[in-house]
Amino acid sequence: MQQIISVNSYVMSDNTALGFFDTDGSILINTDYRSYKSGKTSLGYKVIYFLGQSLSKKDIVEKFAQKFGGKTLIDKASSEFRVNQITQVGDRVRQFLLNNNPKHPYRLRDYLISEQITVLLKAEQNKVSQIIIAYLVKYKSLFVTQGGGDEYFKKCCTHIQAIMTEIKQGIAVSQNMIVKIEENLATHIKKLATIKLSNDYVLGAHYGDGSFYVSLSWKPTLKAHRLRCEPEWAISGDDQTYCQAFANSFNGRTSPVDKKRQHKFVLTGVKKCILVLDLFDKAPWMTAYKFYQYERWKQSIYLIHKQQHFSEQ
Repeated sequence: MQQIISVNSYVMSDNTALGFFDTDGSILINTDYRSYKSGKTSLGYKVIYFLGQSLSKKDIVEKFAQKFGGKTLIDKASSEFRVNQITQVGDRVRQFLLNNNPKHPYRLRDYLISEQITVLLKAEQNKVSQIIIAYLVKYKSLFVTQGGGDEYFKKCCTHIQAIMTEIKQGIAVSQNMIVKIEENLATHIKKLATIKLSNDYVLGAHYGDGSFYVSLSWKPTLKAHRLRCEPEWAISGDDQTYCQAFANSFNGRTSPVDKKRQHKFVLTGVKKCILVLDLFDKAPWMTAYKFYQYERWKQSIYLIHKQQHFSEQ
């Protein structure tokens, strides 16, 4: 198994990069509330491509950054790739997403919104155009799933002292854009429920938010007390339809994570988990953290399969 190779000799494929971005990346729209000495106010916007991980996974963030000629920002707690769309590196990421649309519904919605905003930012800005952008931002996935969009939009309108006529005009234009975005999203979700994900994409998604573990459960019977051990592979994807694509590809299932309708893909049991070992054994590269996690998980599967999991090993 040759996953731990020089970080400089491995070039991340497009599918792996997309899988990683879908599970751990985001498209941010930064809003700058500007005020001038003259009393005039305006809104400034930046489209930012962002991806971050803990320090234990900094090597995968480095590989993603290197793919686009960028650099990572490292502090005591995390490793980040953050780039403005208008930079050369940012434009490379944009072109990548143009040719490789996100599969995750949240990421796709934010990408489609960001593309509309990019076009608007190239034109001369006035209050109506700023309201259009603010209304588009209101429909980003974070606001849709967690709320706060109305408060954000109201704050933007108040800051630039927009009158009702300007607000209504901006909303009318942006609503037409949102309708088209949601139509594209609905079409994508229908296709997502039937597609089979490529191995490269799955590896990228796993590097972003996947995990290996062995669950322990107490299963007493009338005849004996029994501790049951089951290997599991999971990828957190939040959206159930997105997680179902993994379930379809590996004969797994989706499982709710919390009361906020967040879901994850789960593959459980020795018989199913042993079938995906080949996927990881043949991976061209694996982060050091994920590699060691995988090796221990694989060893556990073999021990459970041979009924040797209560031995000293």
